[in-house]
Amino acid sequence: CDAENGDYTLAENSPAVGAGENGSNIGALGIGCGIINQVFHVATNGSDETGNGSESNPFATIQAGIDAAIDGDTVLVAAGTYVENINYNGKTIVIKSSHGADSTIIDGGQNARVVLLNQGTIHGFTITHGLGGIKSDGGQIVNCFIINNSTETTGEDGGGIYASHYGTVDTTFITNVTIAQNYA
Repeated sequence: CDAENGDYTLAENSPAVGAGENGSNIGALGIGCGIINQVFHVATNGSDETGNGSESNPFATIQAGIDAAIDGDTVLVAAGTYVENINYNGKTIVIKSSHGADSTIIDGGQNARVVLLNQGTIHGFTITHGLGGIKSDGGQIVNCFIINNSTETTGEDGGGIYASHYGTVDTTFITNVTIAQNYA
């Protein structure tokens, strides 16, 4: 965990933990430090079947990056259009586009809300064509365009953003976000 000072113990989330013979750790080192946060990569030319989220072998969907992540991790999304609906599943993670909202789009395909956010951060996306844009139970929405979403057929509130904090002390922070042409 601190190679500069001769500490080569494994992080709790190291792939070498428990991966050796009979469930032992690979190598002669014990677990000596906490979790080291990771960056998972997503690209339109990636694969959810064979990808591992590395820069050279990215996932194809943002949801695959979310599923692989743990609290504190980052899912870095390359430019492109991703037709999916994503759910943070209670994880405090950052989902960030590498090229900004002009070139990184999450298209909900008129299937459901595009983003279900709780305590994480979404940064630098166009969020469009959902049965609602973002439903937030706390977290941060930064540098996003939220356009052309509608909850008219679902009867729900919040065509662009629905922030619900009933019974919680959570807050949704919205910074430099354009919300336009959404209907509820």
